[in-house]
Amino acid sequence: SGVEADPQAAARWFHEAAEQGHAEAAASLGVLYSEGEGVPRDLEQSVAWSRRAAAGGSARGMYSMGLAYYHGRGVERNFEEAVRWYRDAAFEGYAQAMNNLGIMHGLGEGVSRDDAEAFAWFTLSAERGDDNAAKNRDLTAAELDAATLEQGRARADALRARIGSGGS
Repeated sequence: SGVEADPQAAARWFHEAAEQGHAEAAASLGVLYSEGEGVPRDLEQSVAWSRRAAAGGSARGMYSMGLAYYHGRGVERNFEEAVRWYRDAAFEGYAQAMNNLGIMHGLGEGVSRDDAEAFAWFTLSAERGDDNAAKNRDLTAAELDAATLEQGRARADALRARIGSGGS
């Protein structure tokens, strides 16, 4: 495109927009602080901007909060909080959050283990183009008995009716 990447300039622009209440800019700034791109790596700042983005309705901000709590980056590790944030992002249509919910349900992290629920979330994420979720769905399906698989499909149908069409 003829324009050189300038992470510092991007961070400045995202900061300016985030200060004016743009939730997606705040989500982007949270990612930059998490990765140390254009700004010094600062996990507390990452969480602060991601939380602000989530409060503004950004599914990516909600997902980032889920990641922070899952991995204990900038906050104390807390699987229950990770599930809560992933669920919020998933209901906004965020595919990666759906995949992560499937993983957590499949492993019983932050929730009771529930293979049918895991299958449902993997299915919905895969429908939104998440290749990892498609693999997870297929691996999970191969391990389930017919009744559990049918229960997972029914849950996917019920969830599908309640989920937004937001980001991936």
